[in-house]
Amino acid sequence: MKNITASTARRLWSQLLGRVEHRGSRYAIVRNGHVVAALIPIHETELLSELQDHLDLQQAREAIELERGKERLSWAEVLAYGGIDE
Repeated sequence: MKNITASTARRLWSQLLGRVEHRGSRYAIVRNGHVVAALIPIHETELLSELQDHLDLQQAREAIELERGKERLSWAEVLAYGGIDE
């Protein structure tokens, strides 16, 4: 991934989009010395989304397994614990 300043990205926006779309180029947008955004092909964002979904599912499964066999409260008990009248 190539670093490019925000001002340069603004000036070359159309060219950068073309390179990303047709060549699969990737750019990290830098402002004040810090990377603040990325310009990447759309299929890579879809891959990142799928990866995040997979990680969320894995964390949910781990949480369920951790709680397996533990005593659970009924909804009425949760409301009473929180001082909420139904």
